Amino acid sequence: MDLVSPKGKKIVGTYETLEGCAKIDKACVAGDGHIDFTYEGTTEVWWDNQKTVQRNRRPMFVDKDGGIWTEAQVVRASKKKGA
Repeated sequence: MDLVSPKGKKIVGTYETLEGCAKIDKACVAGDGHIDFTYEGTTEVWWDNQKTVQRNRRPMFVDKDGGIWTEAQVVRASKKKGA
């Protein structure tokens, strides 16, 4: 079954949150006491902690243009006649 957003864009997946560790190259304490750092360039993603974002205990969806929609907003795509 194909799903579409209210704008008619194809739903391509669920909206997810991920956790991970963005590696840092070096760090130092700045004059005002906060920590300054530069990223090393890679992030280790902790895939076991991936979660589908929910609203009212229902999954959120993403369309092909990156739009985010609630389950209540997503509808079945209509089939073209003769298809």
